Amino acid sequence: MTPELKKRATQFLQKRYPRAVVLERTTQLVNSETSTVEKPIYLMFALDPDSAVRQPAVVVPNLGSHNEVLQLATTCTALLEDLKRSVEVGYDNVVKRTASAINSTQMVDSPKLVVYTDTLYMPNDQALQIFASVGRLAEIIHEGDMHDSVFISYGAPNAETARAINASLKSQGVKTWFFPEDALPGQKLHRVMSDGIATHDRVLLTCSKESLGRPGVLNEIERVLEREAREGGAEILIPITLDDFVFADWAPTRRDIADQVRARVIAKFPPTSGTKDFDDAVGKLVAALRKGRRAP
Repeated sequence: MTPELKKRATQFLQKRYPRAVVLERTTQLVNSETSTVEKPIYLMFALDPDSAVRQPAVVVPNLGSHNEVLQLATTCTALLEDLKRSVEVGYDNVVKRTASAINSTQMVDSPKLVVYTDTLYMPNDQALQIFASVGRLAEIIHEGDMHDSVFISYGAPNAETARAINASLKSQGVKTWFFPEDALPGQKLHRVMSDGIATHDRVLLTCSKESLGRPGVLNEIERVLEREAREGGAEILIPITLDDFVFADWAPTRRDIADQVRARVIAKFPPTSGTKDFDDAVGKLVAALRKGRRAP
């Protein structure tokens, strides 16, 4: 399990319960029939002094098969009880200073378990039914449902930067389509690109002097703009740039294409990954891809 998934789950709980202390423990999901380790998981409790509630949560990467979900549902209660007993947290009463302090042992457990995952390989309702079958209420937080999906458009000279952006977006739960990873052998290129642009929520356009003159990239821009027009001016295209070429020097045959791209906020991206500037730029991109952020 990546530390990033645990970090994002903690942030999710702290956003829901701003004053909560989040307890956590790493453990293993073990198959009760074979005694083999399925995968590492994180157990969490958000101790919320405002509601006096302990919110249990379990963080699981790549939540998939029926047996795996059932195993999680049947074992998580005992594992969480052990974590709950291991730590005691006291709070001052900030509402009324003369009143009694709040102690975590006096809090009430939320009846609903938060199950946080980066990937869910079954319908949400089916997973909830499995938890319900063992008497456990659950709320499944699937990161793929938090963000718009995105098709990554780029020119071959910028492939390494596009690859780094794709990896960073996927590590934060964004569903992407990236040609080297997602195109299948035998597919016709024009159909692959056309379908990708038509079926993903957003299209990320990687601009540079090298990419904006390539016929394939120009064709993809045209397809996105046509789709935006069909959908009543929806915001689908997200342009980013690796240099300043797009702002003044880019002069495609169809001037209106350049005008429509420049009419948006174009984020400057450093071409090299692994830097704070690159990570900050990806963070802004993830924020732009949050569900409900784009204009319909």
